[in-house]
Amino acid sequence: MYYKHPLKGELLVSLAGPATNLALAIAGILIMLIYAKITGVTASEMINMPNMVITFRALFAQINIALAIFNILPIYPLDGYRLIKIIRPQWGFRMEKNGMIITIVFLFLLIGP
Repeated sequence: MYYKHPLKGELLVSLAGPATNLALAIAGILIMLIYAKITGVTASEMINMPNMVITFRALFAQINIALAIFNILPIYPLDGYRLIKIIRPQWGFRMEKNGMIITIVFLFLLIGP
C-alpha cells in the first residue's frame, strides 16, 4: 500500500527472503572453500574429514538452500504465495480468503501425526 509501484514492491519483498537465504548459502560455501584452501584440504578430503568448521559451513549452506526452497512454496503464509498473488491475482485472493484453513492444514502437515 505504501509502495510507489505496489506490484513491483511486493515482488521485491517476496523475493528478499529466498534471495537472502541463497546469498547466505553462497557465503557459507565460499568461506568453507577459502578455509579448505588455507588449510590445504582437497575436496575429497573435505567430504570424509570430520572437521567441525567445514561440517558447520556445509550444514549452514544446506539449511539455507532448503529454507529458500521452502519459502518459495506457493502456500498462503510463505513468500511463494505473494508471487502467486502477483502472477495470478484471482488465485491469490482465493488463497487469501481461505488463508486460515490453508495455514492450519499446512501446519498439520508440517508437524505431522
